[in-house]
Amino acid sequence: MRGLEEETSEEFERTYQLLNQLKEAISRSENVGQGPVAASGDQYFWQCVFLATITCSSRRQGALAYLLRNLPSLAKPYDPKALPTDCDGVIDDDILPAIEAVTSPEPGLLIRCFAAGLRDEQLLVQRGFLDLLVSHLPLHSPVLQRKVSGDELGKLVAAAATVVARREMTLNRRLWVWFLGPEDASTTGQDTPASPERSKANGITKVVTKYNPTEYFEQFGLEPLVFSILNMLKKDIMKGPDKTRPFKICLSLMDRWQVGGLVVPQIFLPAMESVRQYQGDAPTPDAFAEVLRSANVFFDGVESGLIWGQLTSSLLSCLGDQVLSSQTIHNRLDLIVFIVTKFNVKVEEMLLSHLPMLAASVLIMAQKITLLVSESEDRTFLELLSKLFKFVSQVLDIIPEKAFRSNTSEKTVENSLESENKKFLINLERFYGDNQGVLGPHDHSRLIAVTGDILLLNAYQMALYALRSENLPEYFEAESTVLDKLFHKLPAKGFLDSESILSCVVQASVRYSTSTDGEVKFRDLVAIISLVEIFNTALFSTGLLYDQRLRTIIPQLLEGIWDHLSPSRPRNNVEAVRCVWRVHALSVDPQLVEGCITTFMLRDNPHLQTWYPKIENARRFATLWTHSNASPGPYGRRSSLARTPRKLSLHVAKEKDPFLLERPLLLLLDSLNDANTELYVFTSSWLQSLPNLQ
Repeated sequence: MRGLEEETSEEFERTYQLLNQLKEAISRSENVGQGPVAASGDQYFWQCVFLATITCSSRRQGALAYLLRNLPSLAKPYDPKALPTDCDGVIDDDILPAIEAVTSPEPGLLIRCFAAGLRDEQLLVQRGFLDLLVSHLPLHSPVLQRKVSGDELGKLVAAAATVVARREMTLNRRLWVWFLGPEDASTTGQDTPASPERSKANGITKVVTKYNPTEYFEQFGLEPLVFSILNMLKKDIMKGPDKTRPFKICLSLMDRWQVGGLVVPQIFLPAMESVRQYQGDAPTPDAFAEVLRSANVFFDGVESGLIWGQLTSSLLSCLGDQVLSSQTIHNRLDLIVFIVTKFNVKVEEMLLSHLPMLAASVLIMAQKITLLVSESEDRTFLELLSKLFKFVSQVLDIIPEKAFRSNTSEKTVENSLESENKKFLINLERFYGDNQGVLGPHDHSRLIAVTGDILLLNAYQMALYALRSENLPEYFEAESTVLDKLFHKLPAKGFLDSESILSCVVQASVRYSTSTDGEVKFRDLVAIISLVEIFNTALFSTGLLYDQRLRTIIPQLLEGIWDHLSPSRPRNNVEAVRCVWRVHALSVDPQLVEGCITTFMLRDNPHLQTWYPKIENARRFATLWTHSNASPGPYGRRSSLARTPRKLSLHVAKEKDPFLLERPLLLLLDSLNDANTELYVFTSSWLQSLPNLQ
């Protein structure tokens, strides 16, 4: 082969003739018949040539020169009319001898020979083997479509696709010709419709089928190319440079829309999942950072409609006729969270269109899973719901308010929650399917307005559902956070019924006040208070604060909070004090909370006629006082503890806030009249420990 490396050298012709004589000698010695069967005598010779090309990279240039001159063509010219049946028909007799010569006893060496040449480090060798593919082994060749296994064809296509990583125009042009068919060389990237056209010749009308490069690639090259890229992504590779190769290949394939437009939709989700898994498997943070950079470049090149259409579809597919396992939904949600946190999603189109619709889809999923949780004891679904609500909360943080600016209609939802969700999912499927994630300005504004309604409707209904439950779910806090953020970005709607809200809050409060468990779950109390604040903010104009039923539930909430002010339970002391002030801000009556605290201090007093608090209640009041005055803020209180609803009228807050602890303090000071009690000792030492009484 060394003598064939330079075609202008003196040795080239002599070496070439010598190899031909060797080929003829082998063919004569192994010839066992006449006609087509005689060609089978060349099998041994070609196997040796292929082996030499594979094993000896330094002689590959010479082997290429010989193959370009002597390798038989392994396909007839492509006929568009034979497209549907070309792969399934019988191999023509005129090319059967050549195919048998290079593929017997099996075609593996032929494929490995080409793969080795396409992966060669020399640009000229790669270019030569691409030329050889185009001219002698096109994708529609019966060898590739009938005789070669799917794995072997995948190896060949993978080797060919790797040449795009060199970003060399001469290589890419040859690769496109191989992928899209030889006729594509003259189309300059324009896709030709595959419609029949009539032409007249000698008075006879003929029907001519135009060539379509996209259909050619889809028929012959799409499946093996996708198969090869998926194999690259699945390989257990630890080195960063090797892990980035499939992303660089995909990015280069997107330069030709006839190829990238068909390949990317099938490999996008597996590619993203590969990066997510590599985050935990990477040997070093730098290796993962290198892969993430390549994946980000690829991500930025993919159409937004394709990205979010596939992510939304993968998530909602879990809610078919039979809900998939919670672990499957966990994995798919983890992938979406990974993409939102690691990739550039702060593009205007994504923020204003796709992310709101994704959040609505997730809430619809949460609503359906909520019904499953009520029927199942599987804790994994509870964890899943918490994760779903936290994800929606995270997405709402990055969605700008202007995304819902067009959602100003006060129209009340006419149908049930299930009907509205079903209608939205149908529109969403049409948006990402028929319209490929692109709509006109009018249709876009209408869909976003519906998206806002779906978000608010589902969050609102699930909050009421949780309040009606026997026990508040563990995910209720995350659920309330979502509702709060939605009220920040969306105006209150007609379907927000203050009557239903107060009814559910009263029902939950009464359930806790009549509980025989002895201790109210502090987490649930905080959640109820938060929800009342949220609804009050959204429905302030309807007079929610001034409803008489709200006055009845405040003592019940305070009673549950009072138990958590005990010094023997220091874990929740600070938050309990904060809750007292939040309830105080919700109360229109400036003396209601003060009266409740005074009542609690006198409760369980065996000597009620003395009007002295019980020692345990005195300690609770001391905790309330200490944490309330820990840091100065508005109205002489710590600002974080004196949290008030955003729309609470100022005159109410200013009028009632300074008096909250006055009478309970005076009640405690009265105990100093009797120096023989334990309460006297406690009150004295507590007063001495205070820096001041302001």
